[in-house]
Amino acid sequence: MKDNYWENCSYFEDGQCPQPDAIARAYLIPQLLDPSEIGVINKLCRTCGKYLNEKRKHPRIKRSYRIILQRSNGNTIEGEIVNISEGGALIKLQNRADLDKNEEVILEIYPSQGASETVSTSTIMVTGMIERIEDEKHQIAVTFIKEID
Repeated sequence: MKDNYWENCSYFEDGQCPQPDAIARAYLIPQLLDPSEIGVINKLCRTCGKYLNEKRKHPRIKRSYRIILQRSNGNTIEGEIVNISEGGALIKLQNRADLDKNEEVILEIYPSQGASETVSTSTIMVTGMIERIEDEKHQIAVTFIKEID
């Protein structure tokens, strides 16, 4: 079924959805619902202001990874990933830093402490661009540009 808005809704996952019972039924047991009921639920999601404000292309997962952010001037800043997706990450910095929007940075992403033996534990280096700066929370949003070999 196309346009199942609830499948990527972070508000539903976080328990902030205004229609949690209806969405839960559509998400968990869509095969037991009448197609007209699915249509009503789809309309609810499509017109939900919270969904319309959500402009992410990729679903995000909350996974903590330690990072080192390298600036073009050679300075490094340590931090931790709050959540990450295929297209970018939200990063909480250890210390306040004077960063600029649209500044290009290099991220060194280290494996999580609980990584299993079957999962690759190598450091990932990726070039990113700072999209948003939240000074009061010491957080920045970074869009990934390309992985560095």
